[in-house]
Amino acid sequence: MSKGIWRWADSADRSAAIEAGLADKGYTRRIHRRAARTRPLSKREQQGNTTRSRVRARVAPVFAHQATAMGGKLGRTIGIERAKIKIGTQTPTDNMSRFAHLQGMAAGTA
Repeated sequence: MSKGIWRWADSADRSAAIEAGLADKGYTRRIHRRAARTRPLSKREQQGNTTRSRVRARVAPVFAHQATAMGGKLGRTIGIERAKIKIGTQTPTDNMSRFAHLQGMAAGTA
């Protein structure tokens, strides 16, 4: 497995310019492959997309919960410093809420 920061994204985010920019910043790309009408995905590309989807499926509900249950839109601030503070306080709150929910599920009360 390659080291570095990973960038997960949809196939809609794949372009030569985006890929070059990610490489320049040192990101390891984990962007889905997209089939075309004239070029279906190879077996290896399909397997790669499946692997990426497994990881993304575990992470997506966390961000969805932050965006909806934790006060609406996540980044609705003016200025990067305010956004950092909002995200910095919202993430631990979300983690505690998620932990309580998982504890309830483990106890059979959820």
